[in-house]
Amino acid sequence: MQKNGILAAAIVALVIIAGGGYYFLSGGSGGSVSGDKLREAVDQLIKELPAGVTASYKSIDGGTIRGVAVHWDNKGDVSDYTIDEVALANPNLGFAKALHDALANPKALTADTAIPLYDGVTFKGATMHVAVKERGAVSASVGSGTAKAARVYPWAFSQPGVPSLAELPALYTKPASSGTLAEAMPLFRFMAAVGLGAGSDASSLENMKFSVNLPNMAGATGPQEIVYEIKKIAGGGFDRGVTKGVTAEGISVKMGSQGSATLDRVSYDGYDLRKALMKVLTAQTLTPDMLDGIKVGKIEYAGMTMQALNKPPVKIASFSISDINFSGPVPVSAGFSLQGLKISKDQMPDPQSKTAFDQLGLDTMTISMGAAYEWDLAKKSIKLHDVVVKVDELGTFNLAADVAEITPDMAGAMGAQLVHAKLTFNDASLTDRAIKAAATMQHQDPAAFRQQMTGMVQMMSAQFTANSPALAAASKAVTDFLGSPKSFSVELSPPKALPIMQLSMLAGGGVPPAQIATMVGLAVTANK
Repeated sequence: MQKNGILAAAIVALVIIAGGGYYFLSGGSGGSVSGDKLREAVDQLIKELPAGVTASYKSIDGGTIRGVAVHWDNKGDVSDYTIDEVALANPNLGFAKALHDALANPKALTADTAIPLYDGVTFKGATMHVAVKERGAVSASVGSGTAKAARVYPWAFSQPGVPSLAELPALYTKPASSGTLAEAMPLFRFMAAVGLGAGSDASSLENMKFSVNLPNMAGATGPQEIVYEIKKIAGGGFDRGVTKGVTAEGISVKMGSQGSATLDRVSYDGYDLRKALMKVLTAQTLTPDMLDGIKVGKIEYAGMTMQALNKPPVKIASFSISDINFSGPVPVSAGFSLQGLKISKDQMPDPQSKTAFDQLGLDTMTISMGAAYEWDLAKKSIKLHDVVVKVDELGTFNLAADVAEITPDMAGAMGAQLVHAKLTFNDASLTDRAIKAAATMQHQDPAAFRQQMTGMVQMMSAQFTANSPALAAASKAVTDFLGSPKSFSVELSPPKALPIMQLSMLAGGGVPPAQIATMVGLAVTANK
């Protein structure tokens, strides 16, 4: 059988007979199909499967196939798939011929040419087991799933250099000769073709379990098993590298001697990899420019608990990355947020860290942080915002900055200029705790120590404040904050954009403090 025939038969076997495979397993409605016609189509597909692949079913009633089993033996590397029941709504019984004919005449195809697979599918009781010699095994089970409007775009699979399914095993087992990316490009092209060659509307999967069994690894005490369980995945659909909202709930991971982890929810939205996958599909090797056009709206992990063996658990309320956009190889925007990381004194690895907790009078800390930026390459400007470091029990730092004349190269970084920056601290108890800790170490009363610090600030700043209103205001702000710590901010608004390299050298360059304050446009305030 020719390459295209093998590809068509294998795809249909794994999609229709085995319930959709990885990309098409997921709720459909509408329509019915003659059991005789479906049985005839399935029987024909089974006859056309590639060497080493066998498939069977127990019964077909209308559009429902029961007792599906697919076995693939590739020189001792064995894969088995079973599904208790697959119900198809309006399956395209001419799919195999349509796909074969399309791949036989690739010049007639465009990237938008679609072959429908079915209007909908539901399935129950799916299992998979893959065992690779000397490399371990993977097992998976899915309680049920649904998907709507699955379709295949054959253009992607017809591109030069994209291997067929029959050629994949040899590529995976072929020893590397040069270790270059170019040598691995056939696999990258196939993965790009899969991403560009499939589409589906809303889908869901429930009660999933995956286990990975690895042989003895260097440093391990024996074979390792990793088990994943997911209660539910629901997706808004995907089409040729563009994915709508996907949410997974009730996730747990058991990693044997390495510990365990649980996640209440994982979600992602706004993925657009289409342009990048198009480049990979035709490339001779991977280059940074292939990142151009990649977009990620948001990926969020919520309700995380991680626990190493015989260690206290580490809990994180949420972690997310968002608004990632590439222009060429440059990430022109991005953001991240970490919320509610709880750490305790008991988790500290050394006595010094535990002592710091004791000195601050804390048993636990709840940490959050984040940052975001936008980079306008044409205007050579970066806006940095929402830069936050927060410890609930101590206080919050916020930073925002505008930078000009910055380009994505070493010269551009060296020539960057500061337009504006503001750092603010909102105190929750840090200042009082730090003063108390320092006073205790020096065997002093905290109130007296605070007065001593205030006097030192006034004395040290007196020589600079006479001819500088900005420094006088800064001195007053420091003493006001020490007396009643609520908020403290330092703002830089230079009259004209100031080269950052010059800014870093000002303090040690013999420039009078009053002149520095004027050059940087210093403004310090407290408790505003």
